[in-house]
Amino acid sequence: MKASKLLQPLSAALAFSLGGLLGCASSSIVFSSAPEAFLIEVTDDGLRPSAAREVPSNASVLWLNGTRERAITITIRKDCQDEVKNCATSSGFTCDADRTATTGVLPPGAAASLCFHRPGAFDYEITGLDRPLQGRVLVR
Repeated sequence: MKASKLLQPLSAALAFSLGGLLGCASSSIVFSSAPEAFLIEVTDDGLRPSAAREVPSNASVLWLNGTRERAITITIRKDCQDEVKNCATSSGFTCDADRTATTGVLPPGAAASLCFHRPGAFDYEITGLDRPLQGRVLVR
């Protein structure tokens, strides 16, 4: 599937396969609880999209490790209680004691998702590459 197609908003009922997710040869993720879902791909060259990802309230965001060989970790530094606990499409994130949302190590091809209920700016950092990457999800 072309990256340009992946960057378009995904409909709520759209399912797609990600090789290697959760250690399986092929897995499907279905976004059935959120009206819209959006993709942020981490590549060897950076983030796609490279600008802040703007999403409506109650949308899901899926981070895909699209690197060739690098395992990554994603950290969102904002109170994560609502985002982690109250969304059926959240997967791969935990809310730490300091209330930041983090993933475990995501190998190439793996993904993690989170839905955002409240408007605001959610900054995130991706580590495990040559340099950390910063991005932002803007919730309308």
